[in-house]
Amino acid sequence: MADNHIHSTFSDGQDEPEDMIRAALSLGISCLCFTDHARKESDYIPTYLGELEKLKKKYRDRDITIGKGLEVKFIDEQGNIDFNLLWAHRLDNLIISFHKFPGEVYQNKGQLEFKKTWFETLRGFTRKHLIILKQENPKLRVILGHPFSMWLKLGLFPEQNEVSRLIALANQAGFGLEINVNPKHRLNDEYIQLIVNSCSIISWGTDSHSCLELANNSSSLLEARQLYGGIKSGYYDSAEGNGSNRYSI
Repeated sequence: MADNHIHSTFSDGQDEPEDMIRAALSLGISCLCFTDHARKESDYIPTYLGELEKLKKKYRDRDITIGKGLEVKFIDEQGNIDFNLLWAHRLDNLIISFHKFPGEVYQNKGQLEFKKTWFETLRGFTRKHLIILKQENPKLRVILGHPFSMWLKLGLFPEQNEVSRLIALANQAGFGLEINVNPKHRLNDEYIQLIVNSCSIISWGTDSHSCLELANNSSSLLEARQLYGGIKSGYYDSAEGNGSNRYSI
């Protein structure tokens, strides 16, 4: 069982990284990737990555693989992200999420303009920035975090053709889609199954911010894996990058 989306005290999590690792071991999670929130000017990153590298060595003989990741956000319609490219070569996973932008577009211009801007942001990202990231680190896994979470927060519900449109864009560009089992971000069963069936690269995550939340969400993670089909080419079930899109539990 892999969890590729967790947070620690290095950003807005409540527990230290090692406490999260111990909790994961007790829950039977064999792959754990830390993805603390970061901005371009975040100065904690070298210390954070150094700590995770120490923990990888400390727990290398235990039944868990530890990955180094970050979660960053889109900042404009051109697909720019709040990320320092100098970090890319030290990461296994990079989750990119819609957090605030383009929420204000919905407030000011309505639903149709919001959806247009949302998809245009992704297209802008794939035309330039995704290529640069892959050039900097060919093994870096780039994942769209909690797809459509912003839509749900705004009271918008994607149509099936919009979910299919996102999957087609992800498959063509070569980035992955996250299946986030956290109740705040989880899509309905139909759309999760559609992503599992059609998306080439999938990442599973609980988006947990504490050991307690990890314990609560891990059962949902296991149930989702069993319900929607356990092992499939393209799943990010290894917490470390190896240059391949094929991973196994």
